Amino acid sequence: MARQKISDGTLKRLFALSGNQCAFPGCTERLVLEDGTLLGEVAHIEAANEGGQRFNPNQIDAERAAFENLIVLCRNHHKMTDNVEAYPVDALKHMKAEHEAKFASTPYQVADAAMIRIEKQINVSQSGENNTQINTFHF
Repeated sequence: MARQKISDGTLKRLFALSGNQCAFPGCTERLVLEDGTLLGEVAHIEAANEGGQRFNPNQIDAERAAFENLIVLCRNHHKMTDNVEAYPVDALKHMKAEHEAKFASTPYQVADAAMIRIEKQINVSQSGENNTQINTFHF
């Protein structure tokens, strides 16, 4: 079964509240370059697929792709948070809330052209298509 597409509105909200920085405490790695190149990775707090980190069988697909279940991290911290013992669901939810609260009053403005590229990259990556422009991204 294919995972549910993350909606464009959800992606816009995630990046707006990111401050263009990784959500991991103390990390200031940029998520998007000025030209729209996506460096950050959208991570699921509770996995999108069975067998993934922190998979919750009680979630429905819409909940897995919902804003509340997603966090934007740099590649290194996305990989680190795969350690379920060190980063359980509650820890990631807290990390997300703390990070987004810092930028709630000054949302990051992604240029429209860059946002279109980001949406395309993420949604192609989720579909499993092979595209060399995005094959370094892991969602």
